[in-house]
Amino acid sequence: MGKRKYHRGHRVDGVWVIGGVERTEEKGCFVEVVADRTADTLLEGYNRLEGLSMTHNVVNHSVNFVDPVTGVHTNTIEGLWNGLKLRIPARDRTKDEVTNHLHEFVWRKKNKNNIWGGFINALKTTSYPDPE
Repeated sequence: MGKRKYHRGHRVDGVWVIGGVERTEEKGCFVEVVADRTADTLLEGYNRLEGLSMTHNVVNHSVNFVDPVTGVHTNTIEGLWNGLKLRIPARDRTKDEVTNHLHEFVWRKKNKNNIWGGFINALKTTSYPDPE
């Protein structure tokens, strides 16, 4: 996330984010900042999915845009990326700023039908250390 359009304007040091969307009615999602997009980093993320009883499906876009056997497509995750980019200002798509925006995005998505109730529940479950 983060780039300069046509290489103009101030330099933006982007950040790599990995994410996924459940193929359910709720479309639960996860997003996580990663240090880089090397094979080792990405494989570590995909291997964690197996421990959560999730599978990582792929589509070969040189053959199909929708896998004819599984029905897997990339529209849902592309929609998630679009939603993130709409909610996070370009100036905040840096390593220092993006994590809080990602957490807020996932929280709002999870609580979209009851923002106020989600907020009250968050207050109930938040604790602060003693200032001693």
